[in-house]
Amino acid sequence: MRGQLRVEGGTEGSEHRTSNPTPNVEGRNGQMAPLRSGPSVPRGAPLAGAQQRPIGTTPAQIQVCRHFGSFMNIKTRTTLIVAILALCSSCSMFRSQWPPAVDPLQGWNDWSEDGGYPHSPIAKAITEDCRNYLEKHVRHYIDVGTPSFHEDGTGQHAVIVLIRNRDRELFYYYFIYDKSNTRTKVMRFFYLRDAAC
Repeated sequence: MRGQLRVEGGTEGSEHRTSNPTPNVEGRNGQMAPLRSGPSVPRGAPLAGAQQRPIGTTPAQIQVCRHFGSFMNIKTRTTLIVAILALCSSCSMFRSQWPPAVDPLQGWNDWSEDGGYPHSPIAKAITEDCRNYLEKHVRHYIDVGTPSFHEDGTGQHAVIVLIRNRDRELFYYYFIYDKSNTRTKVMRFFYLRDAAC
């Protein structure tokens, strides 16, 4: 008989499985026609167009996640800006320019020995220390000018050196030494970029 349920497995206490026949409807001519239905949707499947959210989350938690995502976007942009500024820090506009606004050797005098270029063991030791420093911190540099020696009258000495690096940039280096001829400070000032090299 059409429409009758058929039971399989007939023992008591066991699971019964039923087959669901296609329901029929009576047509215009009195004939039974099968009822047409749309495509079946699996149980638990989301409806089309419905807004979904992860299982076990609340609207408040979703809102927090959205705010956190916005914060991460801001953090990423900030990191990018900092990286760009760090890259641009090598540009001359961010460097200490020569001549400096305040002369570090203001009040100092030219250091000469016997009315000429310093040639004492102290002067030679200071000159050697300047060269060692430049060889360690500046690769492939060239001495452009003659170093100038200065003293403050209390036993302190200073040497100014003009060099050019491998990028054709010129820098003034100031080396300051105390009374025991120990280097206490080094200052660097960007002069210009030699485009003619």
